[in-house]
Amino acid sequence: MILADENLPASIIAALESAGFAVVQIADLDAGAGDDAVLRYAVQRGLIVVTQDKDFGDLVYQQGHRHAGVVQTSGHAFVTTGVRRLSSSTANRAVCLQIVDA
Repeated sequence: MILADENLPASIIAALESAGFAVVQIADLDAGAGDDAVLRYAVQRGLIVVTQDKDFGDLVYQQGHRHAGVVQTSGHAFVTTGVRRLSSSTANRAVCLQIVDA
C-alpha cells in the first residue's frame, strides 16, 4: 500500500492506482502534516511513501528516521516500477529509492 505525499500530482497517483496499487493520500488524512509525521504514519501502517519532496532523503539518510520505504521522484518515469521493487523487497528491509526523470 502507498502513502502519497501532498506534493504528488494526481496523474502519478492515478498511474499507481491503474497499476494496481492501493493509494492513501496524506492530504485526505492530515493536510499540512510535516514530513516527520508523514513518515511516522507510514511506518505505523507499513506504507511506502511516494513523494517529490527531497527532504525525505535527508530524514532517512542523514537523520536516521525509520521508514517502510520511500520513493522520491521528479516525475512519472518508472514510479510504478520503483514501487514494485520496494513492495517485493525482502521483509523487514526498508529501502529508500530516488527516481529522477532524464
